[in-house]
Amino acid sequence: MLTLKIVLLKIVMRISLRFNTLRYCISNKIHKNMRYVLSNTIKNGFVLKALYKDCAIVANSDIVCRVKFIYPWIFNEVFGFNIYKFYKPLEVSRQYSVIDIGANVGYAALYFAQQSWCKQVLSFELFPQNIRAMQENLALNSPSIQQKVILYPYGLGKKENIKSGGGEIMASYFEHRDGISSMNKDFVRNYAPEEESKEIVTRCEIRSASETLKRLVDDYKLTNIIVKIDVEGAEYEIFEDLAMHYPEFFQKVVKIVGDTHLGFDRFMDIIKPFGFEVVFKEPHADLTCPFELERICK
Repeated sequence: MLTLKIVLLKIVMRISLRFNTLRYCISNKIHKNMRYVLSNTIKNGFVLKALYKDCAIVANSDIVCRVKFIYPWIFNEVFGFNIYKFYKPLEVSRQYSVIDIGANVGYAALYFAQQSWCKQVLSFELFPQNIRAMQENLALNSPSIQQKVILYPYGLGKKENIKSGGGEIMASYFEHRDGISSMNKDFVRNYAPEEESKEIVTRCEIRSASETLKRLVDDYKLTNIIVKIDVEGAEYEIFEDLAMHYPEFFQKVVKIVGDTHLGFDRFMDIIKPFGFEVVFKEPHADLTCPFELERICK
């Protein structure tokens, strides 16, 4: 009986906290973008913890995130729409390592880190502005979450396009809409041509995907790998590099999830020879396509 009372009390407190979060948003006239996002993520356990001039600190029972009012949509995709909730569930008795290519400000990394099956997340981010924001997000979290996520402050690319040991590129960063920042001009030109004039040309560090991942797979003895990729058009050259110079990588991968940005079939042509099949895909008219792939040749 006492246990039941405790459970009911916790449920009442959780409902009350979520209601108070919504009431606070309305009474304090929080930015309309954030009001929408909070109303959408409350159902997944997020509540408002702190409010600042340009951002909010939100948390669920496992993780804490800093969300900017100007562009909260990636947070909303990850935690409101649950875009990385797998259509085909994992074998939860196993532990998996996530390779997060295109980490942005860390929302996907934190999403994966809170999962019980997640052993570690190795995150790669190209843009210095996003790297700083991700470091701030990680610092808000508990030591157990922080220890799961390793941030590599550089992007991945094709070996032939990069000097030995790494190099630098100039890429397009969009402060007001960091979700379209890209080193691929074709993506920006196709997806958001109206934003081209607003780009901030940024010097970024980049390294070979095949050389980098081979070293990390060997160093960490990675198996049962899940690859998450969202790199605004650079996915093709990254996977071409892996297919050409490190094909054995795919034998250790169980799932690939993310988005393609200039056509899904082009991406699938690279991946299919390694035994992957489509679990889910949703092609859009603008050539983007969220997807989930699973390797069937195990």
